[in-house]
Amino acid sequence: MTEQGRGVFVLMPFREEFDDVYLVIRDAVSVASESLGMEIRCRRADEIAKPGRITEQILHEIESADLLIADLSGNNPNVMYELGYGHALEKTAIIINQDVHTSPFDVKDFRQVLYDRNRLVKDCRPSLVAAIRDVFGTEPVTESEGTSSEEPTQETETGSPESSAATAPLRPGRNAVAVLQALHLRMQVANAKNSPNEVRAVADEVRALLARITVASGAEKSDVNNTAAVAGNCAVEMEKAELHDHAETVYRRALGLFPDYPGLHMQYCDFLIDGGKFDEARQELERAKALHRDETDLRRIKRLEVKLSLKTGAQSQELASDLKEQFEKSPGDRLAAGAYLLYLAQSEAPLGVFESVCERWKTEAPEDQKWQADRALADHLASTRDRSQIERAIEIYESLLEWPDQPEDDRVAVLHNVAQLYAQIGNKDRSRLRWGEAYKLRPTDPAIRAMFSQRLASWGQIDDAMIVAEGKPLSG
Repeated sequence: MTEQGRGVFVLMPFREEFDDVYLVIRDAVSVASESLGMEIRCRRADEIAKPGRITEQILHEIESADLLIADLSGNNPNVMYELGYGHALEKTAIIINQDVHTSPFDVKDFRQVLYDRNRLVKDCRPSLVAAIRDVFGTEPVTESEGTSSEEPTQETETGSPESSAATAPLRPGRNAVAVLQALHLRMQVANAKNSPNEVRAVADEVRALLARITVASGAEKSDVNNTAAVAGNCAVEMEKAELHDHAETVYRRALGLFPDYPGLHMQYCDFLIDGGKFDEARQELERAKALHRDETDLRRIKRLEVKLSLKTGAQSQELASDLKEQFEKSPGDRLAAGAYLLYLAQSEAPLGVFESVCERWKTEAPEDQKWQADRALADHLASTRDRSQIERAIEIYESLLEWPDQPEDDRVAVLHNVAQLYAQIGNKDRSRLRWGEAYKLRPTDPAIRAMFSQRLASWGQIDDAMIVAEGKPLSG
């Protein structure tokens, strides 16, 4: 297939319901071919006109192809065999799939494009065009292949070079994380201003960016995890603005790209619980359990289990008894204590009961963990609208800042929380002081930058607000 240009061979089931998918693939190849200025031909097995054994012909096509595009929807055994043969030959492959969770482990390092049958042209086509360009755009194009000796211009489908950057493929990594963090910050500021239209506009940018991201072999695990984490945080901001359709799209796209990141499954599970989709939420919870990495993940999973049980009303009395029993057996264990306190908070138990559990936890906990019980009580008090309870929370938060062994992440969270409470009761000076300390420790934290810059602006300190919004050092 390479004598007269580049060749793409499509591996997919021979069923009528895949004909529209193939038409979109063929169109994407045509668009990429025109924009790269090279001939790229595309076909699948049923277009082979030569007589002979079809299996041998397919294997020959795989051997001569420059790129394979395989649709793994349904895990068709013939497609799997053909892709495996291509893998053995070290052929470049792009995988498309309607459900990435069913993909075998062996193919997770290949480029993958998740698609929705109802959005083939809108979602699948541009992702395929970008992936195909990424494959062939790295190869030299000679004059004999139909281009001049000058560097070819990578244009978009409309032929506009200005818009090429907006459609170019993007790999998980620092660039993707930086852009997503900036978009996340913009949504946080818009939510703080109660401006859903601004959030919607940025949400569209997030969705467009995620459509450009391709997961390919060689991506560092830390790059993948960081990109996945920020994508999930963007979806959370869309939830806050009640843009549920946007959040759903982002979650599904992000999970398609990063199915092995447990935090995304937890966030999506929480989203599904709030939306009343309890069966789907249970599935995501099970995936999170299978992928969990550490004790922090286990605590989050336990909280989601409690929330799901409370929302569904399933065995609530049995759940309460079970959580209480676990706590009574190990009152110094933060996982048992945290799960029981979550149940008490969500079931609106009396404050006195909540406080007594915190006191018992604090008494039994190791010396370097006792502050965590105080933190739990302060967080609970801070969630009320009662001025006296908010002042109690502030007092506890301030005492927590004196603990010598507190991890920096937790110290930053305490500073951020108490700064918000000071702002709530109108103590501008203390609020700025504590937010300033948090910002100095974590100037790149999007939540701190968004809230702190918003408050500075509301206090008329516009110059400082701009400095914080841009993540620059703040004097004074």
